[in-house]
Amino acid sequence: MLLLLVLSDFASGGSEGAVVVNTWPWTGVADAAWAQYHENGSLIDSLVAGASWCESEPANCGFSVGYGGSPDSQGHTTLDAMIMDGRTCNVGAVGDLQTSRAAIEVARLVLEHTEHSLIVGARAGQFALELGMPFQELSTNRTQDGWRRWKTELDCQPNFWKDVYPNPRTDCGPYHLSNETITTVTPTAVVSSSATRLHRSLIEELTLSATQGEVSQPEFSTHDTVVILATDGDGNLAAGASSNGATFKIAGRVGDGSIPGSGAYAENFAGACGETGDGDILMRFSPCALAVTFMKMGFSPTHAAEFAVSRIRKFYPKFNGALITMNPEGEIGAATNSDGKSDWFRTFHYSVRDSGSNSSRIESVVECLDQCRDFPYNQGNVDGVVMTLSLTLSIVSGVFFLVLGGLLTTLVVKSCASPVQDSVYDIETDIFPDTAFGEETEAYFSTH
Repeated sequence: MLLLLVLSDFASGGSEGAVVVNTWPWTGVADAAWAQYHENGSLIDSLVAGASWCESEPANCGFSVGYGGSPDSQGHTTLDAMIMDGRTCNVGAVGDLQTSRAAIEVARLVLEHTEHSLIVGARAGQFALELGMPFQELSTNRTQDGWRRWKTELDCQPNFWKDVYPNPRTDCGPYHLSNETITTVTPTAVVSSSATRLHRSLIEELTLSATQGEVSQPEFSTHDTVVILATDGDGNLAAGASSNGATFKIAGRVGDGSIPGSGAYAENFAGACGETGDGDILMRFSPCALAVTFMKMGFSPTHAAEFAVSRIRKFYPKFNGALITMNPEGEIGAATNSDGKSDWFRTFHYSVRDSGSNSSRIESVVECLDQCRDFPYNQGNVDGVVMTLSLTLSIVSGVFFLVLGGLLTTLVVKSCASPVQDSVYDIETDIFPDTAFGEETEAYFSTH
């Protein structure tokens, strides 16, 4: 699935104020990125080193990143990757890559040698080959055997199809939009409980369970994400991702790891974010772009993560997913949500490396459920107060200029007042659509 990296420091490899964080108790990812950071202080080199720790030896991350894991519906392993430069918000990404095991390196080629942001499919492989990347097979005997068992023993269950014929819950297809187009249908039985257990066993084989320290890695899922966030303490940030996607995904699917604002996002002097979990749900909300926007407004990393998770929960209360956030000062936040069955999203573990220790440590956050913070005006945040005061000042100024009247006053209102009012209105309707903006403003000033 997904490897996400956010690193910083564009100068030399000094570490004072630097912090590196990654999702899951896979401390080797943070250690590899940290070591490269110390060697030459290069942001991009550090990203590549962290991602490559998983890509080159997929067992390091339970086969959730890199070759040899997560076959698609046709039995092929494909990779997604992304790098985002926080200095410029420039992005290089690849999706559905089929020819190179070093997906993060190919994303780097897109970033540094093209004007594009994302290249996908067979042409992404051709692009990599043309720029000197060697051809490498991504599928292995392990993934091919697992895919064949999924087809023959489980009748392709589960899969990601819906509302097609024949019934995707009992049949492998091929699928059609209408039963009138079907020439032959092979009847199959409904998946039994023993078949469900077989599927769990199969996924456990394809997504290796391993242990580092006293905390187990994710044991079983069709998808998961490893994310790294880091800062140098001086405001420099960047983000990256590497993924082999959802197990048995429909061939051609591109995951959230290639999508800036979803899988990862970074903006200098604002913050960085990465997410893991149900990528197809998460990408519908651009949660990392939203979380970074909250941090840019002055909210803490924890609040920013909770706001973003809370937004998704309104539509998908049982989704599995977690966010890791970090501001430029190295303060870390996290929030998680589960379907009630996933232990590793009920209590979400992540690894931290900073200058205060010689190795990474594992920390955790518990699912916040209905206690996730939603509306930031209740938090007494300084920037929230400033924004409220700006709104009040804009209204008063507008009324004042209208009373004075005259052409000059009208021009001043159009050139000065309107942009301020429009900016606040966009925040209200786009970021906090359910907030009673006026009532919350009055409530705040009545208690402060």
